[in-house]
Amino acid sequence: MRIKKKQKRHSGRVAAWMLLLIILAGAYNYLRPLPPLTVTPLPPLTQESTSTTMPWPSDAVAAVGAVGYGVLASSQTDEKTIPTASLAKIITALAILKEKPLELGQQGPTITLTNEDVQSYNDYYAKGGSITLVANGEKITQYQALQSMLLPSSNNMADTLAKWTFGSLDNYRSYANNYVKQLGLSHTTVGTDASGLSPTTVSTPSDLIKLGEIALQNPVIAQIVAQPNANVPVAGTIPNVNRLLGREGVNGIKTGNSDEARGCIMFSADYEVAPGHHVTILGVVMAAPSVNSAIADSLPLLRTAKQYFSVESIVRAGESFGTVYVPWAANSTVHALAQHDSSAVTWQRSVSPVTVKSAPLLKVPAKTGDVAGSIGLQGGTSDTTIPLQIDRPIDKPGFWWRLIRW
Repeated sequence: MRIKKKQKRHSGRVAAWMLLLIILAGAYNYLRPLPPLTVTPLPPLTQESTSTTMPWPSDAVAAVGAVGYGVLASSQTDEKTIPTASLAKIITALAILKEKPLELGQQGPTITLTNEDVQSYNDYYAKGGSITLVANGEKITQYQALQSMLLPSSNNMADTLAKWTFGSLDNYRSYANNYVKQLGLSHTTVGTDASGLSPTTVSTPSDLIKLGEIALQNPVIAQIVAQPNANVPVAGTIPNVNRLLGREGVNGIKTGNSDEARGCIMFSADYEVAPGHHVTILGVVMAAPSVNSAIADSLPLLRTAKQYFSVESIVRAGESFGTVYVPWAANSTVHALAQHDSSAVTWQRSVSPVTVKSAPLLKVPAKTGDVAGSIGLQGGTSDTTIPLQIDRPIDKPGFWWRLIRW
């Protein structure tokens, strides 16, 4: 009898412990945080595009691109490097402003020229290079020196600025070659001078499109290359030798010419694709018979490139970009819908992938229209974020679901 009583007491204690464990497990299950409700993106938008037919020059190589879009088309297939002539001065300007930055409106330090700078002028004059008159003891600001280098394409001022900034042309060459690699210009090499007259500075049209895009991001360079002329000490009024400037929206950047490089141009042009939608088109022509030929070849490229830009409706209000899985309402689908329309400037109607980001946590209860995430849409230099809203309310889970969920 005693044994049976002990067994009953033991069984009762086991049952009590099991009941307590069940209660504790149920309480824990009920009280633990709800699973996060996030957007599961739908497959990305398919990209629609058309083939590109550009009027490439028959006696030169070329490429076109745009700010925010990079290189869009190139006549080159082998990325063979070519002497750049004075297009190299864009590298010189970027390197100088990286080491000695200027803000818009600043003149910067004053540079006192010496007989060495006069000798550089004489040497380039003897070579038939582009020059700006200088004098021993002349005082010129950094900004004026950059104008002299970029507008009339002064070879002597390019070397003067490089030596003033880096101590010597050898130091400049070492710095500049490291710098262009940092910029991702893998087919560009800076040679023995800062002016580009030496054929040892080489690049490709595609690399120079990238260079032009980087240069225009520097407001000082962008301002100078758009100027038709300037006034500097000793030389007086200096003209911008880019004869494409002001035609069909062209606002820069640089021309070049040498026996080895032949005629070259890097141009930028503002184009209004549609009211309120602008794009800056870039173009490069290298190894043309002359600068005039390079300029003539640029206009058909620019006009054709404009035709390939359009404003496309990419996102429409109410369009679903994902779903929200609600485990306690698994039989009902909650959609994440775009809050409003959005359009973008596209090249050949092609858009970058639309990225879907979930909100950190969709809290419940949630009502129709609550934000569950966002769409990231990039087109050129514009980056648009569009909220995603849920299309139906999400109630709190019921008591029994919270109690017995796995």
